Amino acid sequence: MAVFTVHAPAGAANADATVFVREGFSWSAFSFGPLWLLWNRLWLAFGLWLVWIVALGAAATALKLGPNSVLIAHLLGQVFLGLEAGALLRDKLARRGLPLLDVVVGRAIEDVEARFFGKARRSSQPATASETAPPSLRKPNDDQAVLGLFPTMGERW
Repeated sequence: MAVFTVHAPAGAANADATVFVREGFSWSAFSFGPLWLLWNRLWLAFGLWLVWIVALGAAATALKLGPNSVLIAHLLGQVFLGLEAGALLRDKLARRGLPLLDVVVGRAIEDVEARFFGKARRSSQPATASETAPPSLRKPNDDQAVLGLFPTMGERW
């Protein structure tokens, strides 16, 4: 199951303005680090990546490090970028006025979109009286399974 964060402008009813960011390790950011940063227009992060590469080269020359040490340091930087890719995208969206609205779990992006927009559609409809009643006064639905020895939910002795 994949976890996605949902970002959209406040009060936007437009589905085109909604952005879904997948949580977890980003293999594309790990594999294509600087290209991924440029593709996602993360200019400051790209500048910091360039500083990292120049500093790594300078340290390797000054300390006379072997090629394996430089490779390991470079791979550690790429792993860090892969781990922080989602956070970089979320921060960029927050700066652009797309705050975090929800966290949705699903098998694929299509499932996540359907769940999010279905929940948003249900929440925009007015609640009925039975939905606003306290749980002890609600009539149980047939699809709610009751565990234990009691025949129905909410009955008192």
